[in-house]
Amino acid sequence: MVFGGFLKRLRSKRQRRIAAVRRISDLLNAMEQDAARSLFSPDLIVVDGAGRRIEGVDGFLLADRNLRIAAGRAQVRIDDISVRDNEVFVSGTTDSESEEMAGQTFWRLTFDGEVVSQIHITRDPGLMTVTRYHALQRR
Repeated sequence: MVFGGFLKRLRSKRQRRIAAVRRISDLLNAMEQDAARSLFSPDLIVVDGAGRRIEGVDGFLLADRNLRIAAGRAQVRIDDISVRDNEVFVSGTTDSESEEMAGQTFWRLTFDGEVVSQIHITRDPGLMTVTRYHALQRR
């Protein structure tokens, strides 16, 4: 019975992480960035495959909102979620009128306790990421 309790806690943690990722996606898709704030660490780090970074939850939420607006209210559709320890791997598709936004997206979210502390984004180099958009806006 010792292992049964351990497995139940492990499953519960896994389910909480999956629910948090789905909640984040739903809130960002609904343009409710402020409601998503509590799901992220204040010191959130977001980085893409080219090494572009956003540091801090405020910068990320603002860039995400602005990018979605510029891309015709782009929506992320989650296709698959896999959990391993403190990391959640997500594959999905970004639906958008913008050819630069529409297409596959992959995220690796790192949890610190119950909040996301890091997001690594992998996309085709020709497709826009929130970090690339953020860098372009800062020029």
